[in-house]
Amino acid sequence: MTLLFSVVSAGSPDPKAFASEAAVSCALNAMQVHGGYGYSQEFVVERLYRDAPLMMIGEGTNDIQRVVIARSLLSGKAAIG
Repeated sequence: MTLLFSVVSAGSPDPKAFASEAAVSCALNAMQVHGGYGYSQEFVVERLYRDAPLMMIGEGTNDIQRVVIARSLLSGKAAIG
């Protein structure tokens, strides 16, 4: 999966996919650190945990983004590295 995100080209969907997955991972880690307090609306962690998965859906799901990245690699329009 790290090879998939090393593709760099203008207008590439890979930064969006990487950033949204990182946001979900960070929100989950923050929720684990806060424990039961993470579910309380008094803490920002609750909103981040609730909103982070929505980032994976906006502008196409990450699965579709991976298909677009793979097609650009297979067509030769993008390169790894």
